[in-house]
Amino acid sequence: MLRGAVQKTLQILCGAGKQFRGIPSQGPGNSSPAMFSGARGPKPLIAVCQVTSTPDRERNWVACSQLVREATRRDACVVFLPEAFDFIGSCTEETLSLAEPLEGDYLQRYVSLARECGVWLSLGGFHEKGKDWESTRRIYNCHLLVDATGNEMSLN
Repeated sequence: MLRGAVQKTLQILCGAGKQFRGIPSQGPGNSSPAMFSGARGPKPLIAVCQVTSTPDRERNWVACSQLVREATRRDACVVFLPEAFDFIGSCTEETLSLAEPLEGDYLQRYVSLARECGVWLSLGGFHEKGKDWESTRRIYNCHLLVDATGNEMSLN
């Protein structure tokens, strides 16, 4: 593999299920709350993605969005992306310069992707410029859960 190329791996961890607690699936990305409730019957399919991030946010976006689309084609209802899915800076200054607020364009692409694919996304470890950025120059390691309609369900 070429040096600096983004490595990607898709791991399917659970068996595919087309029904959650008696509620028929509407295809990939059934966003019914029942899918998280320990329902009996077939288990929902989840995808855990591994990406070797680089400082190139666009390259990372292409790799991650391809993984999400592939997981959706395989009927995953939840896709987990790793910490630092957005980028890994080569130095502190680069990391600070690449970070952006939650409302920024980069993260909104993932919100749109969740809606487009009809899948929940667990975005594990986004470099967030917080509301106190101007005074602190501090970034936060933010985890975001987005549902299949693009609603931000949880933020840590």
